[in-house]
Amino acid sequence: MLAEFDLIQEFFTTAGGEGVVLGVGDDATLLTPTPGQQLVVSVDTSVVDVHFPADAPAHTVGHRALAVALSDLAAMGAQSRWCLMALALDQRTWSNTTSGRAWMQAYSDGFLALCRQHDTWLVGGDITAGQLAISVTVMGEVASGQALTRHGARPGISLP
Repeated sequence: MLAEFDLIQEFFTTAGGEGVVLGVGDDATLLTPTPGQQLVVSVDTSVVDVHFPADAPAHTVGHRALAVALSDLAAMGAQSRWCLMALALDQRTWSNTTSGRAWMQAYSDGFLALCRQHDTWLVGGDITAGQLAISVTVMGEVASGQALTRHGARPGISLP
């Protein structure tokens, strides 16, 4: 079984991006939002055999975990900037076996590829043992006063 910090170092450590003062590897992250922007934050959780089947390809699971969270930012008109990821890993995915490492690599590849596609930086999170579950918190920015909210929704109104 790989140690938590070994998993983080091998599969999830990325270089910091714009606005990242302190990223993956410390107790918390330090971020600097863009002046004139509001911070938009959302979280989504995916659980094995509820949101994805246990035999789903790991790359797809990683991609999906981030995609469902990013969609909340897009719905509000926000540009994604950063994300946090909490993983509960079962024995199969946490094990230091060839199949466990291959699953983790494919999961990481799927997750981080979508991060790069959306210029989003993984800046921290947590890994623990348990039933396979993934929580992703996304943080983005929208110009002050410009967020698209459900409160402003009306039948028959469409965006320009």
